[in-house]
Amino acid sequence: MHMTRTTRIVAVTAGLAAAGALFGALAGAMAAGVVGLVVDGLTWWSDWLLGGAVLGGALGVVAAPLGAWLLLRSVPLGRAFAFLTLGAAIGAAAGFGVGAALDHWLIHLLGFLTDIIVTSMLGGLGGFVVAALRARRPTLPRSPQAQRASLTPPLAPAPLPDARS
Repeated sequence: MHMTRTTRIVAVTAGLAAAGALFGALAGAMAAGVVGLVVDGLTWWSDWLLGGAVLGGALGVVAAPLGAWLLLRSVPLGRAFAFLTLGAAIGAAAGFGVGAALDHWLIHLLGFLTDIIVTSMLGGLGGFVVAALRARRPTLPRSPQAQRASLTPPLAPAPLPDARS
């Protein structure tokens, strides 16, 4: 079967969207699980997980292909999705905290931005972008001293002095 360039692009984008839904759901569930445990304990924990997974999956469907095509073309997929999942989860949990803090004293000034779900989603997208930018950076090479130190075997204990001398 011969695929045209356009067909390949559509197929890759669909695959990225599917992976984005999966990893977005994972990131949303991770963030909501942590927040749910802190806020409600185990009372409504499964509801928090489900809500986070649904919102994270919905954002991941759109964000993953955009991030992959625009920012991460030269980054291996495993590294990209690991960074993006953790970044989005941390950002969403932080966004929840910011939303909870702003809810009381800035509600009239910011209006819709103080909704905790909106701030969680904005935080998740912010964490996604920061993680994408970080994933683009290659890992820093280790110094020659660190490379030599990791290759040398551990030092043997010094022999005990001979009692006859």
